[in-house]
Amino acid sequence: MHDLDALKSQNEDWHDDHAKWAKETENWQQETRRLVAILYQLERALPEHSLTLTRHVAMIKEHQRLVEEYEGGLDEECYPECPGFNSEDALEKMHQNLCRIHDKTEQDHIRLHADYEKKLAEFRALAKKLLA
Repeated sequence: MHDLDALKSQNEDWHDDHAKWAKETENWQQETRRLVAILYQLERALPEHSLTLTRHVAMIKEHQRLVEEYEGGLDEECYPECPGFNSEDALEKMHQNLCRIHDKTEQDHIRLHADYEKKLAEFRALAKKLLA
């Protein structure tokens, strides 16, 4: 028969090992939940930002299209026979409309630029947390 004290000692060692393992796995679970939360934040933020950026790009392209259409109407070969450009009033109305669109696009761009810088800093911070 084994020494009873040796058996008790080994049994205590097992309890110590189990406690250590339980503590380690608890830490791993906490870290996993933390990483999942960070990934969720990134996953939620990126599409929202991408959608805003896509809309802004579309606005810029539409503005460019209107500017090119307007330029065509200013061409001596077109004015005043081109549809929509057959009078100075129509030309002035189109010009004022383009001014409003340009100003709105510019303000949106300024806001998006500031938001982009802020979001990029947040993304980087989240990525660093993810890698830490």
